[in-house]
Amino acid sequence: MGGAPGPGALHPRGLSPVRPSWRAFLVGAALLGTISCKGSGGPEQQYLIGLATFGHEVRSFRACGSEEDLWAIDSTGTLWGLHQELAPSEAPYEEVFVAVSGVVGPPPNEGFGADYEGSLVVKEVLYAAGEGLGCGTDWSEFSYRASGNEPFWNLEITPQGLELDQLGLGGRSWTLTHEEHEADGVHFTGRAPDGTMVEASFSRKSCRDSMAGAYFGFSVAVQIDGEKLLGCGLRGAYPG
Repeated sequence: MGGAPGPGALHPRGLSPVRPSWRAFLVGAALLGTISCKGSGGPEQQYLIGLATFGHEVRSFRACGSEEDLWAIDSTGTLWGLHQELAPSEAPYEEVFVAVSGVVGPPPNEGFGADYEGSLVVKEVLYAAGEGLGCGTDWSEFSYRASGNEPFWNLEITPQGLELDQLGLGGRSWTLTHEEHEADGVHFTGRAPDGTMVEASFSRKSCRDSMAGAYFGFSVAVQIDGEKLLGCGLRGAYPG
């Protein structure tokens, strides 16, 4: 196969991965932070977090906690450009952490991907970063997360409520009173014990962190009694 470092050979990262079938990968991956998100009229998509690798004859994805690489097919046209931009160095086979929505299936019948036990067709890139959130993050702690700069703020949302931290202002919390999912995003409303309301809108429009350069699949607007915060957001894996 022209020297392609496929799963059956010593991988460029120096690992000799276990080779379960792609169906076994899918079952295992469901325990590693995946979320089913059914598309309309097509195969079921999975929400996967893991490491994307790009190099000579290599386009692969490895889910967090897994030892199995999948041949990654980028149908978005953005994944590998982001990888090259965000990789910590120009060395070949660098890993970049990503959160993607895609379809896991059998490997292609020919080409370098045929050496892999399975494939991932990436349908949407939801997060990509050279530093920051990663496999060590507990993604089950939040349903959605957003942040912004100048001044710094961070918002976490769970089914129980919204928690906001702002630089110099400390933390505030609201009970979640309404959650609405639409084709173009998700909208949350919360109420504090003193009656203060908060609204957080996650729009399906790509966003870049102005300091770290991380890529996010959501642009976020938070409104609190006339105050408006703008930033970037992503989906978590809060159970339920």
